[in-house]
Parts: sequence; C-alpha cells; structure tokens
Amino acid sequence: MQGQCFCGAVRYRLTPPTDFAGYCHCQSCRSASGAPLLSWTSVPNDQFELLEGGDRLKIFARSPQVTWQFCSRCGTTLFYHSNETSGRTYVTVATLTSPLDRPLESHVSFEEKPAWFDLDPDLPRFFGKTDLPIDSLHQAASAGDQGRVKQLLLAGFPLDGRVDGDTPLMRAAAGGYGSICRFLLKRGADPEAAMAAACGREADPGVIRLLLEAGCSAQKMLPLIAEFSNPEAARVLLRAAPDLELPDDDGEFPLYKAAKNSPEMLILLLAQGADHSLLNRDGSHSLHYCACWGHKSRLKILLQAGVPPDLLEEPPVTALNYACGNGHYECAKVLLQAGADPNHGLFRAADYGSISVLELLLAYGADPNLRDEHGRTPREYAQEWLPDLLEKLRQRMAQYGKLRHRWHLNSRGERVLQVRSKSAVDTRVDGHAQIVTRLS
Repeated sequence: MQGQCFCGAVRYRLTPPTDFAGYCHCQSCRSASGAPLLSWTSVPNDQFELLEGGDRLKIFARSPQVTWQFCSRCGTTLFYHSNETSGRTYVTVATLTSPLDRPLESHVSFEEKPAWFDLDPDLPRFFGKTDLPIDSLHQAASAGDQGRVKQLLLAGFPLDGRVDGDTPLMRAAAGGYGSICRFLLKRGADPEAAMAAACGREADPGVIRLLLEAGCSAQKMLPLIAEFSNPEAARVLLRAAPDLELPDDDGEFPLYKAAKNSPEMLILLLAQGADHSLLNRDGSHSLHYCACWGHKSRLKILLQAGVPPDLLEEPPVTALNYACGNGHYECAKVLLQAGADPNHGLFRAADYGSISVLELLLAYGADPNLRDEHGRTPREYAQEWLPDLLEKLRQRMAQYGKLRHRWHLNSRGERVLQVRSKSAVDTRVDGHAQIVTRLS
C-alpha cells in the first residue's frame, strides 16, 4: 500500500497487515488537519518505508511523548509517533493512494466530537483511546450500578456528556435510581437536563424531591408530571406549591395535561383546586379532549366537578360534537345524561356514519329535520358518503399520496373503515345508508 502528501513531495509504502483503522475525534487531530476528524491506521516500524521526500518532512513535538510529521511544502498531516507505542508508525488513511487492507472499524475520543458533525452510526464508539464504549457511563447509570458510575467518572468520562441526547443523570432519573442521582448531583450534574426524564410514568418521588432540592423549578416540572407521571410523584411536586392556573410554554394548563394522563391525576389536581373552566391558549379544553379520544371515566370526573356539558371551545364547538364525530357512543351517552343538547352532535354523527350514535341522539330529543348554517340537514351529510364509502374516502384523501385501508367492527358491531396515508388518517362507520333511511 502506498501513499503521499498533497503535493507529492513525500511518498511512503506500508506492508500489510495494518494494526487497525479508525476515526479519531480529538482536538489535536482536528487542529492538526483543519478537519472534523482524522482517520488513522498503523503498522510496526519495520512495515513502514519512506520512499521519497525525507528532507521535506517537518516534525512538530506537541509534547515530549508525541510527535507529528507534516510535509513542509503543502502542509499535509502524514505521520504520528507516540512514546507509548514506540514500535509503530501511525499514518493518516486519507493520504493513502492504494486501498486500505481493512475497513475503518471504530471511533476514538468520540466524546470530543463537535456537535455539528454527524457520521456513520453503526461503527462502535469509544471513550478516548480506550476500549470503553462511549456510552459506558450512561449504561452504568441506566443499570443502577453506582460503583461503576464512580469508576467511570474517575476514568475521565464527562459528567454531563450526552449520548443519543441523554446525560448520565437523565438515565439514572428515568430508572428511578435515587442514590446515583444524588451522587451525580453532588458532583455538579445539571439537574434541569433531567427534568423530563424524571417525570415519566414510573417516576420516583424521591428523584423528584432530589431535583427540587437541586434547584429545579416546580412550575416547569408541573406540566411534565401532570401529563406523564403518577400521582405519588405529583404529590411530592405539589408540596412545592406550583401555580395550577399558569399555562406552560405551549399554552396548556396543568388540568388539561392531567386529562391526557389518567383519572387519578385528574382527581388529584381538581382536589388541589385546579380551575376547570380555563381554556388553553388555542381555545381547547380538557372536557373536549376526553370526548374526542373516548376517555369516558375522565369525562365523568370533569362533569362531576362542575364543567358544563355544553361548554364551548374556541372556535365554538361542544364536547358532544367531538364524541359523535369520532363514534364514541359511551362518551356521548355520558354527556347527554349530564344535560348536553343532543342537537349539538347530530350533524357530526350523520357525517361519521354511526347509526347507533344517531339513534342515541334521537332518543334524547334531537331534531332530525334540523338545518345547519348552510341550510343542510343531517340526512344530506350522510348522503354525501353514498354509494361507496371506500371510494369517497379515497377521493377525499388522494392529496396525501399512497393510501392503505382496513375494515373492522367496533364495540357496537358496526363496520368501520379506516383509510391511512403516511401523514393523515380518516375513520368512518359504514352506516350512512341506514342513517339516510332512518331520516327519510
């Protein structure tokens, strides 16, 4: 295998096999090359031969243990020698003019890689010039191995180094390992980076307490706890008295987050005095969220707490409208039993195609001859999907590209069609013909 510098003044030969081949991300390699990394290989000294240009080589001793060799004419970084491996010559792979005898097989000093530089994710990545995987500290934190965590920190692993976006503290917090969290925090780990990881479904109340003691804002943690965590962790947070009527950065109130989570979280926040009348910045409300996604028990809790069944979101729409438009029979029934106006769901029920939901509305007094602001009746809404629901849905969703569809039965035995693309989905019950007949 032969190689040379950029200008060709220095030429060399390597006799295979090489010892290794890999990428180095250290600051020294980046500074010496002006590149985001250098690729290296090495051979024993007796397998290296300088063919030409020895007088052109310049040596730079970065330290008494390490020397670099460059072409004095074009500046190409060529060779590297270290006292620790004095019997070998390291050669920059990029200067080879012949194929290398092996693929590049690892990354070293990966912790020094610039954040703006990306690369092949499939090759192993090591810390420094060691054989320790770059995520060794993160794996130890994830496994709850405090002894190993201490050992790796002493070996020089960065306290807040990130692997796949996570710090070691984030991994420990997600696993609920309070002793490791305490250890990392005492050594200066960034507590705010771990807030989201600590607030998952299996959140440990002790870890939440540690983060609060380390200075994390209870107000910032509240929306995370309300949406993703458990009541035990929430109780710890609520002792810090965050404001339950302050929206998060997305404009959503804690009670709305709790409605996404569980009945237990909803009950807890209501018991703490959360105002159930507040609309989010975009005009949405927790009652409508529960109706839209079919959360019957959460819907009951909000109604029992005093939320009006015909509360209007902005733009004006009721929870019954959402329940009927998504075929949630039981949610529609709960709202009707609480006094919701049945006419509010009539058009959406006819459009969705569920005869059972439509019959429920009629049983509660909905007017089958009602007309909307455009003068259309519920029967006309249903008529639009005839004679072929699948073909009609395909036409409506043609703009989204390739479509897939499937049929299934819902809990009331109705035939349901779902049409899906990569970016959109539409679901209807194939009951429009029955609705047209019923309303004729």
